Amino acid sequence: MSEYIISRQLEQFIKYRRSIGFIDKSTNTFLIGFVKHLEDVGYSGHLTWKIVKEYCELKPSGSAKSKGRRFESLISFSKYVNAIDPESDILPKLPYGKCHMRPRPHIYSKQEIKLLIEACDNLYSPDGLRILTMKTVIGLMVSTGLRTSEAVNLRIQDLDFSKKIIAVINGKNGRDRTLPILDSVLVELEAYINATEKILKKQRSPIEHLFVTTGGKSATVKVLDYVFSLIRDCIDTSDSDYQKAILYHLRHTFATRTIERWQKEGKSPSDMLYYLSVYMGHVHPEDTYWYLSLTPTIIANASSRCEILFGSEL
Repeated sequence: MSEYIISRQLEQFIKYRRSIGFIDKSTNTFLIGFVKHLEDVGYSGHLTWKIVKEYCELKPSGSAKSKGRRFESLISFSKYVNAIDPESDILPKLPYGKCHMRPRPHIYSKQEIKLLIEACDNLYSPDGLRILTMKTVIGLMVSTGLRTSEAVNLRIQDLDFSKKIIAVINGKNGRDRTLPILDSVLVELEAYINATEKILKKQRSPIEHLFVTTGGKSATVKVLDYVFSLIRDCIDTSDSDYQKAILYHLRHTFATRTIERWQKEGKSPSDMLYYLSVYMGHVHPEDTYWYLSLTPTIIANASSRCEILFGSEL
């Protein structure tokens, strides 16, 4: 009976969300997981707080945040269901507290980036491609703020060396954007392509994925995250809310270091934020704030600017 009630309601709900422009893969994943749980336990009733709580607490030892993420995915669904099914329950408000408190990321220093790149030399790499690719991915992400998924989706034809741009095709939520990049980045990318062709002993096709790993296989987010986990122990992340360094924090580093550079150049970060937002592929400038961290350099630069504008005797 579950498949005729909640499963059918879920199918209708997902179609409804897509019809009004929502493309949230993570929410859909949680919802599908919820229905699978109902099937696993043989539940055939209506949507209730009891069965929702059971799903949220599948891992009793899990954190309140992880339970809250499961619950959060069901809030809108429960409202939708309650509107068409009076026998369903209205779920309580935030029983696990807020689950979207921003954890403090680690912002890499130049020395740490250097350490990570040097650590790649210790990776097991039969043909050298894993080492070469990891080094280049780290350099590209910290230089451009690309998402890991955007980096692995790049194809050779997306690089325009004459115009000095990278085309990011089908980024988050299916959006495309074009990024101007530094000459030094282009030099490294061209050297990477030449080196991979030498290792693979063939000329690479423009439609091939840019980043490849052992044997010439296209790199994936899962592969890069795994390889990064093998080199990250050289980084101290005690200044963050993470026990281990993660690859994605290179995007946070790019955003934060960009603000530091603008301060040094005498530019107003608030005036320039829109440009950073567009470059990083955000729909709204406020989304970019998620990636910014208050570093000692930013504080010092802001204090100096205040002294210049208002004097040192405030």
